Amino acid sequence: LKTACIVDHVKIHWWGHTKANHFKIFAIMENGEKILVKTEIDQTFDEGEENKKRNQWINISGWLVETCQIRLELSDGNKDPSKNKGMSFGLRQMQVFAIKTSDKEKASPISPSLLNVDKALEEEVEIQVKESTGVRVISEGKLVRVSSTQDRGKNITELSESQWWTGDETAWIEIDLKTACIVDHVKIHWWGHTKANHFKIFAIMENGEKILVKTEIDQTFDEGEENKKRNQWVNISGWLLETCQIRLELSDGNKDPSKNKGMSFGLRQMQVFAIKTSDKEKASPISPSLLNVDKALEEEVEIQVKESTGVRVISEGKLVRVSSTQDRGKNITELSESQWWTGDETAWIEIDLKTACIVNHVKIQWWGYSKANHFKIFAIMENGEKVLVKTEEDQTLDDDEKNNSCNQWINISGWLLETRKIRLELSD
Repeated sequence: LKTACIVDHVKIHWWGHTKANHFKIFAIMENGEKILVKTEIDQTFDEGEENKKRNQWINISGWLVETCQIRLELSDGNKDPSKNKGMSFGLRQMQVFAIKTSDKEKASPISPSLLNVDKALEEEVEIQVKESTGVRVISEGKLVRVSSTQDRGKNITELSESQWWTGDETAWIEIDLKTACIVDHVKIHWWGHTKANHFKIFAIMENGEKILVKTEIDQTFDEGEENKKRNQWVNISGWLLETCQIRLELSDGNKDPSKNKGMSFGLRQMQVFAIKTSDKEKASPISPSLLNVDKALEEEVEIQVKESTGVRVISEGKLVRVSSTQDRGKNITELSESQWWTGDETAWIEIDLKTACIVNHVKIQWWGYSKANHFKIFAIMENGEKVLVKTEEDQTLDDDEKNNSCNQWINISGWLLETRKIRLELSD
């Protein structure tokens, strides 16, 4: 990569049928140390790609290790005798989306002194990094408060097969992390059949403020877990908030009359993978100045937080430049039902955010049926450098939007680049 980077995600485009059924990705650091960070178990697929037989795209999420080179090791290939001349493996592209850490003051939201991650990731399916700094299971052995059955609460953070349970119709669990942390991800291990069909996760900050950060909509599953009826594991990605306590609120439980005595909810474990920010010089990969998040997330399906700091709709009322129909450009950032349109074959939109920002996510509402089948989103940095960060392949849809062909909303996840302007290029 020619310079040290923090990798946000990787996209691989296989050639024809010749993909690797097994692979390993290693991060190679400046000192030459090689660390296993991902395997084929970590791959995900955009809609329509998972069952694709030819020219399949896969996605691999990033890692918090300063990476100078990436090594992809391939095994168990698919030979394609029809036209690929007996080749076992083939790639069309490998795209590495990352942020440079060499020009740390200008471009990186990652604090440079905090990225000397030593022996970061173990070669296990369930990664638990237990070094003195870095992402690790911060919740192990921590104090737990629960809505009932308090004597069993400690079992939740023991990393064992012991259980906590309750027969109540709703329940809550609070874990005190003892220090401010940035949560990388959370793993929950339900007990038997007694999982919650609906849940909310709140981050509680040092000042006691409680902020909704995740719900059951955000859960993902490792291979083989999604359709598991008993003792299921779920994963929840992290958030950029200095968090001192985590509160899990449970509702709509599954009772298990066979042996669980009518219990509605039960957990074997809740593992919080995080990095401490209280000792920022040693432990945090996140620049502390970016984390003064005040009143961050509202409890709405469409989250638009409009407070003076933190994650909010930063684009509201901002200056817009467009490729044509300039008089209508301002409508794009008005948060109203007004429209911008053009009859051109290609078009572009640029929004000036007026200050450097870390983009958490973007929502686009198309007008009528006139959406772009292909688009690119570029982050423009303070120095004018333009970086491709997203395409139409990265869009996701809320459940009620999937079959909506008129005035459709789409979502695009954010990126770790200090962004001054956003450019949206439209085609097709």
